[in-house]
This record gives sequence, structure tokens and C-alpha cells, in this order.
Amino acid sequence: MPERKLPSIRSLAGRRDLLGLAALAPDRYPGLFESAADGTANARFDILLAFPQQSLWLDIEGRVHGCHGERAGDGFLAALDEAWQGAHNGFRGDDGLPFHGGWLLYLGYELAGEIEPRLRLHRAAFAEIHHQRQVCNVYFDTPGLRCFHDNMAGAAERFKVRIRWYGAAEGPAPSATLEVKRKRGHAGIKDLYPLGQLEPWTALDPASLDDRYAAAGVPAGLRLGLAALQPVLFNRYRRRYYASVDGRFRATIDDRMTFRQILAPDAALRGREADVPGAVLELKYRLADETRLPDLVGDLPYRVTRSSKYVNGIRATWR
Repeated sequence: MPERKLPSIRSLAGRRDLLGLAALAPDRYPGLFESAADGTANARFDILLAFPQQSLWLDIEGRVHGCHGERAGDGFLAALDEAWQGAHNGFRGDDGLPFHGGWLLYLGYELAGEIEPRLRLHRAAFAEIHHQRQVCNVYFDTPGLRCFHDNMAGAAERFKVRIRWYGAAEGPAPSATLEVKRKRGHAGIKDLYPLGQLEPWTALDPASLDDRYAAAGVPAGLRLGLAALQPVLFNRYRRRYYASVDGRFRATIDDRMTFRQILAPDAALRGREADVPGAVLELKYRLADETRLPDLVGDLPYRVTRSSKYVNGIRATWR
């Protein structure tokens, strides 16, 4: 074990231009921390880090390199922990100084690939744009599950109806929305109707919902069709939100999915429950950007498939 040395402290009179010194020899002085405060108790130290003896850096392809460019393991965080444990001198002085040697850490975008491996870094440079949320849905279908069977058969024209809210599964939903999704060939249309605060488990009977639909401006013809549907499935999952650096592509990652069968038209009777493992990545983009999709998808560690949470939930709970 190397000998532990106390720091050498020297006081120099006058003012020093640390920024000029750092700019003069950046290899010798790899980092400068300047206090932004002035004339307060917090304006005590500027720190110029000097004479680096070891370094680790992670490139955009996820490779870890040492100070001479050599490969230094397969994971940046693991390599850093190993190097820090080996170099730690254990000095705990009480001399009022804020730093006694160690590592300067700059954690950039590339490190996200180790922390969130499901969205691997690539040329689109996805970044998280919204805090994660729990999504809750109640799906509606005919007593014979027409929407489910149309989806399974790949019908050219089909529809899906759900009420969505964010937050806890039980208790009042502060801001619920009716969503009607219609598919014609490869084109899809989604109509949204805000319902306001809703108690999902006590206000899903046809009469109560029709009053809500009318107040939300749902057209009379659509309300007539909705009257023939009943709640058949509940699901919830965690959703995280990302966007490409140019803003042309948005992505969501859904996981921790739970489904519960609904057996009564007013949702009072709930049946079989099932947890579905894995995650679903969805990409959203304008039609004009579709030509870029093959390159974008090729950089993601996923197999591209059709996926419907409603279909998966029905298959998991209504078998």
C-alpha cells in the first residue's frame, strides 16, 4: 500500500489568474472550478486541478479508454470504481481545504447508455424530456370483444376506445381523457375528449359515462356507438419520455405492466390479474421523416414488431 502523504500547503500573496493558467497548459491543468459568488461566505475557493496521473474516458461507442488511449474495461462506472478504490489515500484532514486530491468527474451524455441500457446511444442522441409517470387505462369493447378480434385478424378498419389518466390506479383520477383510436389501413387517427376528474371504479356505467361524454363535446353519433361498449380491461405501467436532439423523433419506454380483467359493465367486478414482463419502445414521428426510420431503428437494440397493450392484456387475462 502506498505511503499516505499529508498535503503541502503554501500561501501566495496577491491575485492569480487561474483561467489563464488553465488555458496555457490544458493537459497539465485539466479542470478549473471558479466560484460564481462574490463577497459572500460562499465565495471562498477557486480550484485548479493539476498534474493528472491517471484518466478514464468513455467514447460514444461505449468503449472505456485509459490516459494513453488503451482499452480500460467494458464499463465506465466499474472501471472508475476500481481505479478510485486503488488510488484512494484515505486522508481526512481538518485544515479547512475543500479538496485533497482525487478524481475530477465529468459525466456527459455518453454515460446514459450504462444507466439506461434499453435506449442505447446512437446518432439521433435521444435525451429524456419529461419526468416518468404511471399511466392507467380502462379499455372498452363489445361483450363479444369485437375490437380485440378485429385487431387479431388485422382488419383494415378497426377502432379502440379507452379512458386514460396519470397517477394512482385507485381513487379519483384528477384529469381523465376519453381516447378513440381509429385505424384505416396504415393511417391512424386519435380523437381526445377531456373528461375532467373521474372516479374510474364507480362512474363507468353507461348512463354516467354518456353524461360525461356529452359534457365533453363527444358527437352524438359517436356517443351512440360508445353506448354499445363496456369496460373489459384495466392496465397500468411506467412510462418514460425521450426525444432526438433534432426534435424530429419522440420515443417512449413502457415497463412494469399490469393488467386486470373487468367482468361487469360498471367495472365493479374485477377478475384475473397478470403482470407482463419486458418493455415496449414506441417511436413517434411525422410522415415526412419516415425515410430516416430504417437508419434510426437499426441503431436500437430491439426487434421491430407490432405491439398492442390491449391485445396483450386480453390474452393474458381472458384466457
